[in-house]
Amino acid sequence: MAASPFTCEYIKNNRESFKKEIHRYQDEANLDRELKAFGKKRKVIRTGQFELRCIKCDHFICWSDDVKKIEGAHHVIVDQSLEERVKMSSTGPSKYQNETIQLVGKVICRNCGGNLGTVLIHRKMEFPVPRIENFLIVDTHGRQDTCKQWKGAPFDVQSLSTDDWREILTHFKDKEGIE
Repeated sequence: MAASPFTCEYIKNNRESFKKEIHRYQDEANLDRELKAFGKKRKVIRTGQFELRCIKCDHFICWSDDVKKIEGAHHVIVDQSLEERVKMSSTGPSKYQNETIQLVGKVICRNCGGNLGTVLIHRKMEFPVPRIENFLIVDTHGRQDTCKQWKGAPFDVQSLSTDDWREILTHFKDKEGIE
């Protein structure tokens, strides 16, 4: 499509202001692209506790504060009352992931039988490992969210601390009747 004679005349008579106008539009477009790219990379962390619910039946499983990291990578649930809401079943011989982690079973929702993740053994203790894509994440305002990977979760997951280990050990000793 050819430019109108009026447009050509305007450009010819106002060359410098036209160049400035073009550069301004280009700068705005570049800034928009950069902001969109930055927004996609940035993780939004919302404050407060979140409920993790079974994505199939909306049954409460645990709180976001009950999820911790082992070795900086494996997300585990440390809630001692979790066995009331899930079943952990063995899948046969263990699969070694590395020297300290063994995958030994599945975590299943007690309400609907939906697969929620796997079971691992670390330091001779069993931990449920939730697969985040099998959960509905609900905040305190009732907003629901899902994500495919843990890095997309709207909350930060802390590493398992020494205090967490003490609490787990105390619960295990009480459960087994060990002094």
